Amino acid sequence: MDRLTQAELEALLQAAYETSGARGLMVRTLLETGSRVSAFCRLRAEDLALDELELRVLDKGGKSRDVPILRSLANELRLHPNGRDIGYVFPSPRGAHYSSLNYHGASGGCTIRRRS
Repeated sequence: MDRLTQAELEALLQAAYETSGARGLMVRTLLETGSRVSAFCRLRAEDLALDELELRVLDKGGKSRDVPILRSLANELRLHPNGRDIGYVFPSPRGAHYSSLNYHGASGGCTIRRRS
């Protein structure tokens, strides 16, 4: 399996932030934590331990694990939920969680599909 180069990762992140700050933060969080997409989509404000520089994700099988994060990501996540301390960190427009986030390498864009 080929991996993205550092330059490709930076270009992906820049393109996501140019789309919107929230989209950029979503891509950054996913890339820096290495979380499974399903766990990332269900990340809740209650799962953030930003002072401890960690977030809790549910792995396959429902086991939780704490993932260390950079202080700069913690600071950005602290600003994102607009003071919310409950609910999904990245809610869909309907307020539910996203069901998947797919990266399309050829187009350099991200497509988010919502559950109907």
